[in-house]
Amino acid sequence: MNNTTESFKDTLELIRPYLPSGIVRRLANFGESKLQRSQSFEGAVLFFDVVGFTPTTLALAAKGTRGIDALQIVLSNYYTGLLKHLNEWGGAVYQFAGDSVLVSFEKREGETAEEAALRVANCALGISNSIAEYSSNELLGETVNLPARVGLAYGVYQEFILGEQDRFLRAVIAGAPVDQSIAAEKQALGGDIILSSSLWNLLPASKVGENVNSDFFRLIDCEKCENSVPPPSRSTTEERFSDERFFKRCRRFIVPELYQRVTSVHKAFSGDYREVASVFVRIDAPLESHSDSKNFNDFFIYVQSVAASCSGTFVLTDLSDKGGVFSVLFGAPAALENKEALAARFAVRLMEGASNYSAAKNLQIGISTGMAYCGDLGAPFRKDFTAIGEMMNIAARLATLSGYSGILIDFQTKSKLGKNFSFHEVGDVELKGVTGAKKVFQLTSEQKIFRDF
Repeated sequence: MNNTTESFKDTLELIRPYLPSGIVRRLANFGESKLQRSQSFEGAVLFFDVVGFTPTTLALAAKGTRGIDALQIVLSNYYTGLLKHLNEWGGAVYQFAGDSVLVSFEKREGETAEEAALRVANCALGISNSIAEYSSNELLGETVNLPARVGLAYGVYQEFILGEQDRFLRAVIAGAPVDQSIAAEKQALGGDIILSSSLWNLLPASKVGENVNSDFFRLIDCEKCENSVPPPSRSTTEERFSDERFFKRCRRFIVPELYQRVTSVHKAFSGDYREVASVFVRIDAPLESHSDSKNFNDFFIYVQSVAASCSGTFVLTDLSDKGGVFSVLFGAPAALENKEALAARFAVRLMEGASNYSAAKNLQIGISTGMAYCGDLGAPFRKDFTAIGEMMNIAARLATLSGYSGILIDFQTKSKLGKNFSFHEVGDVELKGVTGAKKVFQLTSEQKIFRDF
């Protein structure tokens, strides 16, 4: 094996964990040219979230290098235990969003819907054991208590491949089971497993639980089943490809800024505590069917191009109960001067061109600036880059705030923009999940003369 091949192989091992396992398998078996832009699956969707994760994360991150090191150990152990367990039962992680994880469990060949539902219910009941060792600790004077909430639903859902090859591609799932799993998790308390009625009704009559409302049930126990999912292994087809060819296919699914970071850091997990500007973009055009995909993808590519021109890093595509939501970071993973101005410029340019895209219905954008932990979340075999901080919650809430439109920004962002941008004060606004009212402004334009600083 020559040095070039060895180099591709080494880099491939660094980027593979950032792709859903199903995408890696299909890239190996069929190649990118035959990768369908949209397809349907039957199965279960699991949404996992952690109670109290953000304040715990920020408390440790604020303690400097020792805190960051301790935090990375906690995150690595916690999510490795979780994702290993999900993987063993046939789960494929499609999305990390802050501390939450969205997981697909496809119905396997020869498996009935009832068998698939029982398999996933057994998996969910085992989650608490998989993370028990790491969910409660004392670290550097901080109590780390991370109870989980789980939502589950069953049905037919879609996988979409968004983006263009010249920038990057992204695999996402959408549909009723995705929406229902997220809605189920919202009904949960720490330690709860909440099932949609569609999944509950597929389980054996001997199941134990209680009704939450007409749509959801709390699962306490059910009939045990043997885990018949074969252990993950690399396909023989993949081994027949040259490392370079397979590497190039996988690389197209990595955001360029993340690729640069991954291939230069060479650590299983890395992160830091820094100030960033977070932008959330929301549209009222959920991607629910194959017929939606072209218009939605056209707008997604537009967001990609504007983000790249303003030095933003695309970190999230959420196609669930909020419609279409995209998250773009400025100042991470690489530091940026004028990050607030670049974030504002991105938002203004996006708004200016949105009328050319039918999918950009009721476009609303939120921007917030603040300190965040920015780094890897997940396990060595499946992870993603994320940012965790109150400013992420604020930007997300501003982008989805009912009764408003356009670009909404917080005081921290506005104070860094100076006279280059035009805005007016909206007032003090209460945001769900955010402590205290926040002073909010509406950003309207950027003076043309400053656009080329």
